[in-house]
Amino acid sequence: MAGSLFWKSRFCMFSLLLSKFLDLSKLRGLSLRLFLSFAFALFLIHSS
Repeated sequence: MAGSLFWKSRFCMFSLLLSKFLDLSKLRGLSLRLFLSFAFALFLIHSS
């Protein structure tokens, strides 16, 4: 339980940082979509 909470907070921090980074990039639309689907898949793997 504590481990999954750790991973979820890590995941939130990581996605916040990465979305800030993607905001600065010109390829925002496509890379954001790619990242979100990848991150969501990782999140599902960790939460199960």
